[in-house]
Amino acid sequence: MAGSSIEWTELTWNPTTGCSKLSAGCKFCYAEVMSRRL
Repeated sequence: MAGSSIEWTELTWNPTTGCSKLSAGCKFCYAEVMSRRL
């Protein structure tokens, strides 16, 4: 979990990581770039 600057919570957690390219619409998806950061 990571600390958060959101005023109504102290910690955040994202259980989803990575992505699977399913269509041509995935070509410019931000999730692929974000998944490399995790």
